[in-house]
Formats: sequence, C-alpha cells, structure tokens
Amino acid sequence: MHSYLKSVLGLAFLLAACGGASPATSSAPASPASSASAGAKPAAGPSASAQLTKLTASYSNISGSNLTFFVTKEGGYFEKNGLDVDMQFISGGAKNMAALVANQIQIGHVGGSELISANVEGADLVSFATLTPVFPYKFEAAPSIKTIQDLKGKPVGISSIGGAVDIVTRLLFKKYGMDLEKDAIPVPDNGSEFRMQALLGGATMAAMADPPGLLQLEKNGFHAIANLAQERIPTSNAGVTAYRPWVQGHRDVVQRYIDSLVQGTARTKKDKPFAVNVLKKYFKSSDDEAMSVTYDFFALEVAPSIPNITPEQFKDAQDILAAKNPKVKDWDVNKAIDNSFVKSAADRGLDKA
Repeated sequence: MHSYLKSVLGLAFLLAACGGASPATSSAPASPASSASAGAKPAAGPSASAQLTKLTASYSNISGSNLTFFVTKEGGYFEKNGLDVDMQFISGGAKNMAALVANQIQIGHVGGSELISANVEGADLVSFATLTPVFPYKFEAAPSIKTIQDLKGKPVGISSIGGAVDIVTRLLFKKYGMDLEKDAIPVPDNGSEFRMQALLGGATMAAMADPPGLLQLEKNGFHAIANLAQERIPTSNAGVTAYRPWVQGHRDVVQRYIDSLVQGTARTKKDKPFAVNVLKKYFKSSDDEAMSVTYDFFALEVAPSIPNITPEQFKDAQDILAAKNPKVKDWDVNKAIDNSFVKSAADRGLDKA
C-alpha cells in the first residue's frame, strides 16, 4: 500500500478511536451577520418548521481559496436550500482525507493531488466542483534570493508532501530546469500560516503565498520571483469531494449543496462589503486593507462564477505524482469527477441569482 494512503488510514484509525462527531482542529467561527454591510441581507432561510438535512463539510486552510464557501455559509444559502451544514476546519489535505475515510465528514474541500493519491490506492472518491481552478500563489523569496537558481541548497516551504503547494513548487522548479528535491531542501509544514511564519523566522528562504499573508511578507522585505496566479495554471485547488457511494445515495443533497455554493459565489462577487466582513471574521483580522486586497484577488481574479471541474485541472498533479507512484500514470481522472451537479445549477441560472 502506498505511503500516502497508509498515512491517511492511520489518521482515520486515530480519529475513529477518539470518537466524537468531528476531527476538526477547530470549528468555524460564529456567524458575522451583525457585521455585514448595511442592506446586505443573507439569503432567506426556510420556515422554522422546515426540516433541514444535516451534514458535515470540511476545509483544510483558512485561505481566500475558501472565500465563496465562507460566504455561502455566512450568507445563509445552505439553509435556504434545506441544509444544516456543520463547517469544520481540519488543517491539511491528508487529515481531510482521513476524515472522509473515517466517515466523520460527508464532504471535504480538498486538493486534486490528495484525491489522486487516495484513489489510486483504493479509495473511491469523486469531486463534483472546484472553487479555485488555478494555482492562486506568488512565489515569495527572501531579499537575498533573486532567482529560482539562487535557491540551490536552500530550504523551501512546501506545506504537505503531495499537496497543492508541493505540486506547484515542483512545477515551478521543473520550468527552470531544476528538481526541488535534488536542488533545494523541501520543508513540509502545517498550512499557510505555518509556512509564512517559517519564512519570517528564517527557517525557509522561499515559499508559495497568497493574500493576506503575502502582504505581510512583502512588508518585511520578501518579494515575488514568480507569479503562478498570473499564469492561470489549471488545478483543482479546493475541490468539493465525497465518497462515491455517499454521493450516489444522496444526489439531491449534493445538488442542493452545489446550488448553495453557486448562489454564495454570486453573492461574493456582487457584495464586496459583506464578503470582506466574512474574511475579517475567518482570518480574525481588523485590517481593512489586507482583507480588501484578499477579496479583490480571490473574488475577482481566481473564483469562477460556475465551479466547473475538468480533467485539465488534474493533469499537472498527475504528472508530478506519477514520478513517484507508477499507478498514477494510467489513472483515469474522468472516473473521479462528476460535473452534472454544477451543470444543473448553471442551467437553472443560479449564478445570476
């Protein structure tokens, strides 16, 4: 059994042994409805007597990549569509996969590389939307680093091995004729906040960053030596994923979940004051400028109106992972994606709501 799935199953065993309803490191913050902009009203919810379908969904990073997910929750769109969604923050893609394997969550917002690694080793997961269809990063480096070549022999932050940040960093090094493991020192961490602190503390010399973290980095002398977001490289960076048997048995629930996300995305793009207040709450920030920049980057440049998931979004991850696991090379991504739910939402014009 491949080491990735071994680690996932090990985490799943620990989670199951601990019991409890959720493996989350922390739960989502309380609703910021009182801080929403004047005139920015949440979606109308069902009547008090309506029966809501309960489910648990996770996200792996407090990042602008999940902005539309956050707005969907805080704007009341899940409730409007008859869902009671328990939003859980579980740091790291492997831990999210473990929660899926342990049946402690029904839906995980995870990267395409994690989906590939789990499925080629026997999991049966399917993705049916992606909230971040391009790599949303700039490659930030310490002042002494001017080019990718300057990183030879230097420590580089990569988040979790096999995760989105690791994959895109390897792609970047490959573009410049370098191999991350041979030419630099990849340093795994536990998410974007840890990665940023490692840079600021000198433990690493370069790493992928996105707003608002990259703003703090640049105020401390770091600078971008590559802009991956500008290149619009396809990826499934926040893929909406679940076990196939659960999806097959709950297609109506999945459809309402996707309907909610599409409506929440429309709200995000139309109502910056509300979305910025949501960001301030999840980032626990009162920095209007940083949250505004984060909104502009993710809502206007990265987030699609319709979260289509396509085979192209998995290509680079598949190529990188195949170098270490031959099973990945012949894996058929089309068997692990289902765009029918997004298509239905688009056909009904929910992105115009």
